[in-house]
Amino acid sequence: MAKSMLHEKSLPYEFWAEAVHTAVYLLNRCPSKSLEKMTPFEAYTGRKPGIAHLKVFGCLCHVLIPSVLRHKLEENSHKCIFVGYGLCEKGYRLYDPKTRKIILSRDVYFDEEASWKWENPSNADVGIPMPDGNQDTAETEQRVLDDHSQFLDTQMQMEEEIAPQGEEMFEETQRFDHTPHKWRSINDIMAQCNMCIVEPDSFEEADLDESWRCAMEAELEMIEKNNTWKLVDRPSNKPVMGVKCVYKVKLNLDGTVQKNKARLVAEGYSQKPGIDYNETFAPVARLDTITTLIALAAQKEWNLFQLDVKSAFLNGILKEEVYVEQPQGYVQESKETKVFKLNKALYGLKQAPRAWYDEIDAYFNTAVFKKSLSEATLYIKTSDTSVAIPLVVNEKLCREDGSEAADESEFRLIVGSLLYLTATRPDVMFASSLLARFMHNPSKKHMGTAKRVLRYIQGTLEFRIEFAKGKTATLIGYCDSDWAGSEDDMRSTLGYAFTLGSGMFSWASIKQNTVALSIAEAEYVSAAEATSQAKWLRFVLEDFGEEQIEGTQILCDNTSAIAMARNPVHHQKTRHISRKFHFIREAIQAKEIELIYCKTEDQIADILNKALPKDRFVRLRSLLGVKSAKGLEGSVEI
Repeated sequence: MAKSMLHEKSLPYEFWAEAVHTAVYLLNRCPSKSLEKMTPFEAYTGRKPGIAHLKVFGCLCHVLIPSVLRHKLEENSHKCIFVGYGLCEKGYRLYDPKTRKIILSRDVYFDEEASWKWENPSNADVGIPMPDGNQDTAETEQRVLDDHSQFLDTQMQMEEEIAPQGEEMFEETQRFDHTPHKWRSINDIMAQCNMCIVEPDSFEEADLDESWRCAMEAELEMIEKNNTWKLVDRPSNKPVMGVKCVYKVKLNLDGTVQKNKARLVAEGYSQKPGIDYNETFAPVARLDTITTLIALAAQKEWNLFQLDVKSAFLNGILKEEVYVEQPQGYVQESKETKVFKLNKALYGLKQAPRAWYDEIDAYFNTAVFKKSLSEATLYIKTSDTSVAIPLVVNEKLCREDGSEAADESEFRLIVGSLLYLTATRPDVMFASSLLARFMHNPSKKHMGTAKRVLRYIQGTLEFRIEFAKGKTATLIGYCDSDWAGSEDDMRSTLGYAFTLGSGMFSWASIKQNTVALSIAEAEYVSAAEATSQAKWLRFVLEDFGEEQIEGTQILCDNTSAIAMARNPVHHQKTRHISRKFHFIREAIQAKEIELIYCKTEDQIADILNKALPKDRFVRLRSLLGVKSAKGLEGSVEI
């Protein structure tokens, strides 16, 4: 087929490679019996090939010269010979007989019936000569390919390299170089002239220099240390990529040589999407983000630290099976046929940036960094700062949470200090009693929760219980329960608090001894415990001369529990409750207490049995009487 194409247009044999390439291009777009009338192109890409762009090989064509590369009096095209197709279907490979070079262009007019007359040199398309001074400029604006060059897509730039022939017709002043001059200091020029940097182009050249051999060995040692690959048998159903070393001389800021760096890279250009890799996208930090950080650091006097991850891409975990050849010069003896299977990424792989991003993203998430919603590469973590609430909303702790064991002695020391603090800080009562359940074999999650409570206390050191003078010493109580709040045994946590009209002076957060079958039962047990505390407080107040004449009001937010306390009749829902809790009925009948309903949002004891959102926690903390005492020290009058 290639032979017929050459003879059809009388092309010289020097174009045999172009003819073979074009023949293969056409055969890949022809139906094949082995593929059941499907073209190889469709079998590989999954879509039918286009044929509207196909032209007669060796025909004459006219290539458009862009207006920016020609004078208005010059010809707008010159003749070429069509010799094949580029990487894209609309790009054509053209031979310019005048310059004897191959160019690529999409703006081409074809005369498929005509052909170049090679025996008549006068047929050459001379065109309008250009001044010598402008030819270099034109060459820098073009993409020229010789017979041995690779295929390039030159949609945006087209070849215009016209050698001056005959008498020059234009003065050099008609065209001049608009390239701006780049000024450099004489010291910079002299320093560069005195230094000659030579970087090897191949392994053979680098192997002659001891410093480059050391650089290559250091690179391979880093790869082995990082467990990047393992030696396996060559797979029969997977492609194996080659690898090579890229050599670079690292310079200091003053231009002196710092070290020789050898980077082993995979020949990623041979990878195929969907086979060797899938997703390749990886976000890159915006320069605006970096400059914003620098501006804030300067304004707020922050200390900035810049860190560099050595061989960062070598840390990315690969999800695909990727095999590479053994590096040249470092093939293991008696294992020449084996290849390396990559566990982690190498530089040059299409998926290497994404693999590294996934790895560093997972690390930041584990380290409790918060990822910015507006900048994918910005992670924020604040430390040594207070928190607004002691526990995360709806915090649930259990004995077996899957995390590693923490230092038991340190944990006990922290929790013991917190329990001591609850004598004056009812707002940390529930958090402290919750942590006290895990004194034996605490986990790192428990330790993290304990340290969060410490951070909360650090931010509220000035908080105290506020007691107002002039109030009537009337005992009022609140009781509440968190039904089945324990993750380990599904028991409920009750809480109660008592006040004499201002701040709370008696409170507790207790895990119930039995499993409650309903919310009403849990609230009923909570009311019974609050009643027991209320009766004892009435005795103490009587000893202080503040006898409670009226029954003590206990506020409960569950109507079913109130009904159970007021109704002495046993039924199926209450007969299993321990008899010790039923003394609340006697206290009500004796008018020692009065169980009153209150709304859930006004239930102060809610802060003593569960982790609450910030707004509700702050409100109930204020109702407890725990407030900031800044500026109030020493204001007590005696």
